[in-house]
Amino acid sequence: MRASRFGRFEILQRLGAGAVGEVLLVTDGRREFALKRLLPHLCDDASAATFDNEAALSERLRHRNIVAVLEHGRIDEVPYLLMERIDGTSLHRLLATDRRLPPSLAAFVVGEVCRALAYAHAVAGDDGRPLGLIHRDVSPANVLVGRDGSVKLCDFGIAKTSALGGAVKTRSGVVKGKLGYLSPEQAAGEPLDARTDLFSAGAVLYEALTGVCPFAPDEEGTVVARPGAGGVERPSRRAPELPAALDRVCARALAPSREERFGSAAEMAAALDVVVGSSDAQAELAAYMSHAFAARQPRTNEPTQTVAAGRRRRWTTASVAVVAVAVGAWSLARWSGE
Repeated sequence: MRASRFGRFEILQRLGAGAVGEVLLVTDGRREFALKRLLPHLCDDASAATFDNEAALSERLRHRNIVAVLEHGRIDEVPYLLMERIDGTSLHRLLATDRRLPPSLAAFVVGEVCRALAYAHAVAGDDGRPLGLIHRDVSPANVLVGRDGSVKLCDFGIAKTSALGGAVKTRSGVVKGKLGYLSPEQAAGEPLDARTDLFSAGAVLYEALTGVCPFAPDEEGTVVARPGAGGVERPSRRAPELPAALDRVCARALAPSREERFGSAAEMAAALDVVVGSSDAQAELAAYMSHAFAARQPRTNEPTQTVAAGRRRRWTTASVAVVAVAVGAWSLARWSGE
């Protein structure tokens, strides 16, 4: 059967699709990648301009804790974005299986996310001025954990910038991001600054420590409880073995008032480093991931292959599928009201 192609890439598998785009597992004959592309019938739509803006922004971000966008462009007038393959899984999937991480590993993972945010918040444009970039969608689904112990933040699809460094706004009444991880000001549709991402990182930390999202939506998709004057319940109430330092980090990151939160992502990362200590946390996370993946059973619906090829393809498909889920969570609603 003739292989399907997209320009110079052979399409190995369709990993995910939404209202305006799809994510594919592709190869150029030497390496495998995740490729995100706009659906052809929307290439003359306003979605194309939005896609191009996202691609240009994502390609500018070069940091070890951010999923690398290797190139973007158009093939046969279809916009695409080529991304590195991540050999691992999302924090969301990891927590769905293990419920929560050991405290030091949770602190390490979120500390790495904070380093990615510190870089993104400070990244400058061609004129040397900060872009005022805010991710707006920090959540376990957008944190990828590699089998080598690496941690990468992905999906800047709804990120916003303000080239003049002012507050970032979206259209009145339009709230973007995953409900359980939104800061109070983001949920209210108010102007935002970088501290909204720190609140979201705090919610991710809380879930990684306890197995519970502190602001999980109900069955109708409504977040019933938002932090009041007293903040949220200490994570150690749910997991008594947690050190007091992590209670303090969560309390500060999840403070209802942004003025009471950490002043920067770098400051939050430093507070988490104290918990991690001097141990080789990445090696410990790699060992944890090795054990987690070894416990997984092969999928029963995989095509028959040689043992070696089957093992390689299982990891490749699982890895890029994570990028598909985390980076390619597409819907028309996400791209409206920019």
